[in-house]
Amino acid sequence: MERRDFSGLMTPLAAGFRRACLDQLYLAERGYPVKQTVKLIGDRYQLRAVQRSILMRGVIPPGSASRRRVKLLSPEDLSGAELWVDACNVVVAVGNYLCGKFLYIATDGLLRDAAESRGVFRNDGIRKRAAELVDAALAELAPGKLILYIDAPLTHSRDLAGELRAGLSRRTGETQVLLADHADEVLKQAPDIASSGDSEIIDSVDRVFDLTRFTLEKGLNARFPDLAEFIGDSDKLETARN
Repeated sequence: MERRDFSGLMTPLAAGFRRACLDQLYLAERGYPVKQTVKLIGDRYQLRAVQRSILMRGVIPPGSASRRRVKLLSPEDLSGAELWVDACNVVVAVGNYLCGKFLYIATDGLLRDAAESRGVFRNDGIRKRAAELVDAALAELAPGKLILYIDAPLTHSRDLAGELRAGLSRRTGETQVLLADHADEVLKQAPDIASSGDSEIIDSVDRVFDLTRFTLEKGLNARFPDLAEFIGDSDKLETARN
């Protein structure tokens, strides 16, 4: 089982970064703009870029987090179902993990990466390995109809499409790998289940499967830190801030 020590990225654990997460949660619950609060809190606690990314994408108000958690499916739920995949989002996150970047479970229960980069598309070896892992995960899940959408404007999008098609060529169910100018907008229209780490897509569909997490846990025995566990009981937020 692969485990990585990410404590250095989330320090100071007991003091600064946990308190920063609580501050972000407090302000997010009250409707303050996320970008402005991340800058304010990041400057106050002198957070690094990776920590600011975690505040931005990983600290979700309890109401929104609960609604997303209800949508999360288990692998068994996908058997025979129709699945739409945000292929760029998934492959980039898997590739960032292969590059040693920090991934974590956000407070909504979905795996996120803090790399803020799509550089893996330019690395042929990493991109191909990530695509292989995703293909293997989808083969094990055995959804019925499978559609993977790729952002056409991205560099090497056609290369990725070819790599995914090659790996999925032996699937028996209906399979499509499609390029779209605005893949995220298409994915928001998924009739039922979508796989993405994009919050807008997650909030737009009925059900969600975390393909990135499944791919890495099954393919590489990876395990990830849980931000909700790290932050602790949000009911104690007022005490923690004082």
